Amino acid sequence: MVYITPAEVRTITGITSTESDDTALTSIITYATAQVNGVITAYVENEIPQYINAYKENEINGVDKIFYVSHYPLADFDDDGDVDTSDVKVYLIEDDTRTAATVSSIDAIDGKIVLTTAPTTVQDVWITYKYYLLKDGSSSGLIKLAVAWLSASIVQSKVDVSFIGNIKLGEFGVGNRTGKTGYTYYKERYNEILDLINREIIEVMNLDISTENPDILYTKEKGSTRFG
Repeated sequence: MVYITPAEVRTITGITSTESDDTALTSIITYATAQVNGVITAYVENEIPQYINAYKENEINGVDKIFYVSHYPLADFDDDGDVDTSDVKVYLIEDDTRTAATVSSIDAIDGKIVLTTAPTTVQDVWITYKYYLLKDGSSSGLIKLAVAWLSASIVQSKVDVSFIGNIKLGEFGVGNRTGKTGYTYYKERYNEILDLINREIIEVMNLDISTENPDILYTKEKGSTRFG
């Protein structure tokens, strides 16, 4: 299931089929989805599964097919607005040979990956994936709103949006701005949602924004830094 459909974009933003038909709007949504995913996900390459707890042992014993990643919820890797088996890459390593494993199913919320065949005891497992930085993962209403308003801004319509009433999706509401039209209006709405997303990411990742340099985020627990 994609983040949002053309019909939902029209309902939220007021974009009409005259300004962008469903075929064109679907392509725009695909592009907007990739842009938003770049903000709300983090990339992990070749993670070697480690013991997490008694429930998530991640043991390679020739029998177990189930492995758990250290970061979750699993995210949309291929930017199609859905999280499924195609969003996780698992490789089996033996000597200098890397073989792609087949993923039969996933539980994105729990970071669970089920392989078709259990790795042998002489193989290592490498997992490449993305995970959401938002606490509700792909079900976050902020994602739907962000893709909707970014899609509308890309359409760059000249419609008079003064007729748009107050719109509410879950706990997040967006009111109208009478008389403001086109790209500027839609991009402002997107930036408002983006600000909410950034605030939640900071909260979820337990980060502080440096007062000296707002582009540097400090991790409270370890005192490390990363650049935004």
